[in-house]
Amino acid sequence: ATFHYLARSGYSGICEAGKEEGAWKPWLDTIVNGYGGTVNFNYTGPPDMSEFQDGQTLAPRRDGKCWYRYRLREMTVDPGVGALQRTVYEYLDLAGNPHPGTWVDDEFRGHPRVRVKQRDANGAVVNAVEHDYFQGDGGPAIAACGVTLADSAGLQGRVYRSVSYAADGTSELARRETAYLYRDLGGGRRFVGVQAECTY
Repeated sequence: ATFHYLARSGYSGICEAGKEEGAWKPWLDTIVNGYGGTVNFNYTGPPDMSEFQDGQTLAPRRDGKCWYRYRLREMTVDPGVGALQRTVYEYLDLAGNPHPGTWVDDEFRGHPRVRVKQRDANGAVVNAVEHDYFQGDGGPAIAACGVTLADSAGLQGRVYRSVSYAADGTSELARRETAYLYRDLGGGRRFVGVQAECTY
């Protein structure tokens, strides 16, 4: 396999996307398997899909700069033989609006919800799954499997709910929830374990 990379900027010196950029580094762009198949990674928003927000987001200012975080927006798999497969990622708040990312100081905590859409070669949605994540930022308490838990530091990045939808994006097919057992041990130490898993 051959790996191809695309240089992308690391920061904006004035905290405005596209201006006074520096610290360029390579990001994976395409994988070619040698048999005619390719996998392409898109970190921006394909112009033919209006619901895309840009995959590039700026961190809060630090040392006079705002560092970029890049989010994968689309992965396209072309097997060389057979149908093209497109996986689209949307980064949202729990109301379904585009979300720039949760930051605690200069730590990127991700997004409350990530919607993953499978599209066919023509761009039509085949199915979709929404994953809801703890942010660990002290936000509102979250209920899963009948257990309510504060969104505390140490839980960030853990999925507490995944919902699968049909192609229309609204007809729910299945739901999976995970309740966690959380203990703050002090001194920055925490215990996190799975308390229950429920499917509906």
